[in-house]
Amino acid sequence: MKAGKRKAGPGRKPAGTIRSKVSNFSTRITAETRVALEIEARATEQSVSQVAEQLLRLGIKTKRERERPDALRAFCYLVAELAELICNFKKADGKPVFDWRTTPFTFEAFRLAIQKLMDAIKPSGEMRSPTEDEPTLANSLIAGPYDSPQARAEWATMILWHNLQSVEPGRLTQEMFSPRVTVDELTEIERVAYSMARARHDLQIDFRRSRP
Repeated sequence: MKAGKRKAGPGRKPAGTIRSKVSNFSTRITAETRVALEIEARATEQSVSQVAEQLLRLGIKTKRERERPDALRAFCYLVAELAELICNFKKADGKPVFDWRTTPFTFEAFRLAIQKLMDAIKPSGEMRSPTEDEPTLANSLIAGPYDSPQARAEWATMILWHNLQSVEPGRLTQEMFSPRVTVDELTEIERVAYSMARARHDLQIDFRRSRP
């Protein structure tokens, strides 16, 4: 074998947890950023590309979280804190021994804790349909039903579950939608598709057995 040529084969394994990298991305960065990436890569015993992708994902996730309304962002934080408390028995690597996603007992404890939190922050006042104050909502197909909280919950869950199962990022084009859909609207749809795909991957839902 001549010097400078790599031996035929699949190549070395990636130094990190991210697999199936099939898309190329090339850009220029400052020398300072490159040094910071290399330091982080050495500290975590990963490749620079692995660290860069992890930080890109974290940046995208953080940006989207910051775009949420303050009250919703605060609620998501409290739910995450509940998960930490429910799953506080950790292994040496920091992962929970009884994860809420894989252990029925822990899942039920987490579900009940969220329900108790919702009950604790429930707004005061009479429960009445918003259509009493906004009659136009009653005839809006896009807005969904306002007949009862149960009907609205079922409608929202049905749409969310369908999107969670079916959407695929990177496959949406302008031709798939009405000409009235703007580029900005298409971009937002694509962002939702990406987030749904990530949620589907992270939750590892068996759609053959699970349904709301």
